[in-house]
Amino acid sequence: NWLLNLIFLIYVISISVVIFKHEQWADEAQAWLLARDSSLFGLMFKNLHYEGHPPLWYLILMLPSRFLPYRAISIISALIAIAGIYIFLHYSSFPKVIKILFPFSYFVFYQYGVIARSYVLLPILFFLIATVYKDKTNKIYQFTALVCLLANVSIYSTMVSLSIMLVHLIDLIKN
Repeated sequence: NWLLNLIFLIYVISISVVIFKHEQWADEAQAWLLARDSSLFGLMFKNLHYEGHPPLWYLILMLPSRFLPYRAISIISALIAIAGIYIFLHYSSFPKVIKILFPFSYFVFYQYGVIARSYVLLPILFFLIATVYKDKTNKIYQFTALVCLLANVSIYSTMVSLSIMLVHLIDLIKN
């Protein structure tokens, strides 16, 4: 357990250093500006129509974008990534070598942790769904809420969440 805590600490320090070295990209600013400059109604029913993304990331950014400087988007993204890695390290049943290496893989560390896009929500939601999956019939509200949140990250995660619910439906029919 001390090893996993050490890995977690190294991850937190590493991502904290890298987010301040990362020069933000235009699509990161686009999400921040849409969240900052839109009303809730305008965001949901007008502005996101042109983006092609579900609303969850924009809704998360809506409140902070009105009170914090733009640089906060990196901190928000990093905090979500850190929470996801914490859940992975402490609740997954993978071998220790996977737990040690996975947090520092390119996609998990950089693409989903440093670059502030909606995809940062994928690991944490996948890991949370995995923690309740075995007991999904007893925790049906948690399970359904997490799958619905996953459906609102990207169009690809919408397809994944529909697949998860299809498997759940098949399990219910079997039982």
